[in-house]
Amino acid sequence: MTGSHMGVAAKRRAERKARRIFIFLCLFIIFGGLLAYGLYIFSYARTFAIAAIDVAGNDITKEEAVADFARTYLAGAYGGLFSKANIFFYPRRTLEDGILKAFPRVSSVHIEREGLASILISIEERHPAALWCGEAKGGAGAGDYGECFFIDDRGLIYARAPDFSGTALVRLFGSLAADEEGAECPVGCLLKPPGAFEKLLFYAGLLKNEGIAVRAAALSDGTMEIIANEDFSFFFDADEDTSVSESAFHAVLQAPLFKDGLENFNPPLEYVDVRYGNKAFYKFRE
Repeated sequence: MTGSHMGVAAKRRAERKARRIFIFLCLFIIFGGLLAYGLYIFSYARTFAIAAIDVAGNDITKEEAVADFARTYLAGAYGGLFSKANIFFYPRRTLEDGILKAFPRVSSVHIEREGLASILISIEERHPAALWCGEAKGGAGAGDYGECFFIDDRGLIYARAPDFSGTALVRLFGSLAADEEGAECPVGCLLKPPGAFEKLLFYAGLLKNEGIAVRAAALSDGTMEIIANEDFSFFFDADEDTSVSESAFHAVLQAPLFKDGLENFNPPLEYVDVRYGNKAFYKFRE
């Protein structure tokens, strides 16, 4: 075979290969287009469209508010083509995240299908463990707290508290840190430093176990001040291990003079300070 014949054969093979590639691409585009069109029709099929949204587990959060948020969220389309409201395609995870961000009172949310046309949104709400009433203690002794916010058991502020007095919730004072980037304090922020709120609850529990009612608490410069209803204070080291402070606390409770003064409030107690390791100090008002 001459060189010219070999060149013609190679050219024909290249042309056949190019035709096969062209045909494959055409079939791929046609098939892809038909598939996309089929998915488009399927995503908007009324049979599989989410028509009902039920909400369960809510106590204070309004059911209709959650349902309206979900309807608005599902009204869009993926890439402007495929409906988000299809029971098989709806964005469950992102919708759950959206509800958590839109409703700070909600601590957890789970969404599941109910048949082919409805979903159930199950939520769990936060419960107040205390009230946050500002960064500085201010009028804690006088009982003038100003605006306060509910704070849950992990130290997250989630809602403004109504203006009322006589609540059994402890009022807290201390600085805040954003729980998530972009959060606008106070709602959505945590009491800082990390772990401080858990320690405050622990020390407040110690006093409660001894029959001492706690009215307020403040965190400032590494010191926790817990104020009893009788207007005396307990000072704890915010950085100290709770077991050390607990040991010093129980030691001072056993002191005869302290026990007598605490029971009779004569003279009235001014403070107990357990910020110095295993040592504890207390003082009565003159």
